[in-house]
Amino acid sequence: MTGDSWRIRAGSPDDRELLASFACADTPDPAGPVTELSANASDSRLDYAVTGTAGAAVFGALVTTAIPQVMVRIDPDVDLAAAAQALRAEPVDGGANLVLVRDLGRLGLHQRAQIGPVAVAPAARIWLDMLGEKAMAPGT
Repeated sequence: MTGDSWRIRAGSPDDRELLASFACADTPDPAGPVTELSANASDSRLDYAVTGTAGAAVFGALVTTAIPQVMVRIDPDVDLAAAAQALRAEPVDGGANLVLVRDLGRLGLHQRAQIGPVAVAPAARIWLDMLGEKAMAPGT
C-alpha cells in the first residue's frame, strides 16, 4: 500500500486527552488502516498500542462485525498532535474513525503484545476500552 492510496486525518478536540482522526484506506482488507498506522508508528519510533474493538480484532476475537473506530493509546510523554504528525495525520472536524488516546497510566502500553506488525494493548485494557469506546469517541 502506498502513501498516495492511504491517509490519516486528525482533528483537535476540546479535551486534549483524545485526538479525533479519520483514516482512509484504498484496500478491501479491513486490517489495512491498522497495518498502515503500525508501519507509520514504527517508522517514527512512536510508542503506541491498538486497543478497543480494533485491538480485539487484531487478537482474532470476533467481538463485532464492524470496527467504526480504531482506538490507539499513545505514550503520555508524546503530545497527541505530535503523535498525529508522526502518523502522517491531518485535522478533521467530524466523522472520526481513528482516535488517539493519551495513555496516562501506561496501562495500554505496559505488557502490550506484538501481533505481526501491530502493537496491541493487553486484553484487560482492550476490554475496558471497548466498554467506553462510544463515550470516548470525539468527532463522531
